[in-house]
Amino acid sequence: MRSLAVMLLIAVSTGPAFSGTITFNGIGGVNGDPFTTYVESGFTVTPTTGIWKKGFGFGNPVPSIFSPSATASITVTGGTFDLISFDFGNANNLSGLTWSAAGFLNNVQVLSGSGNGPSTVMFITVPSPNSAALLDTLVLTGNLGNTSSYNFDNIVLSSVPEPSTITFFAMGLVLAGFCRRRSNGLNR
Repeated sequence: MRSLAVMLLIAVSTGPAFSGTITFNGIGGVNGDPFTTYVESGFTVTPTTGIWKKGFGFGNPVPSIFSPSATASITVTGGTFDLISFDFGNANNLSGLTWSAAGFLNNVQVLSGSGNGPSTVMFITVPSPNSAALLDTLVLTGNLGNTSSYNFDNIVLSSVPEPSTITFFAMGLVLAGFCRRRSNGLNR
């Protein structure tokens, strides 16, 4: 009985990995306001190069963030996570737009991908180039084609427990097994 209580306590305290979607629903303001650091679902989005603005006139759904810069990047951080997908697009529905994604773990690049933006729809959902890659930093970059801006929206990430949390959970299981074994020995 004690071992079950210990296992439940440990399971509750460590918690499972969870997915989060950065939708930019909490950015506030009006269309075209400067976009600065933003936190959602435990992840932080920071503009790193170029000009970034809040997009209340266009999104998948509204809001999103957009850049009129020839090339501009945002960085996403927040523990250890996997990239699942992100939405990339432009309101003008014009071709030539491109994106790139770079993922890092402990300052070592472990994910790389690039592709074209939408040409017949306003947004495309881009799956991760490697959804098995563990990241602690994600850099998404947009490049203008024949359009005046590009947008990012719905960045879907899956959090992964820190190694220390996993170690703590394993130690709890060993302790629970020991307690169970000891109580079984006392009941004989």
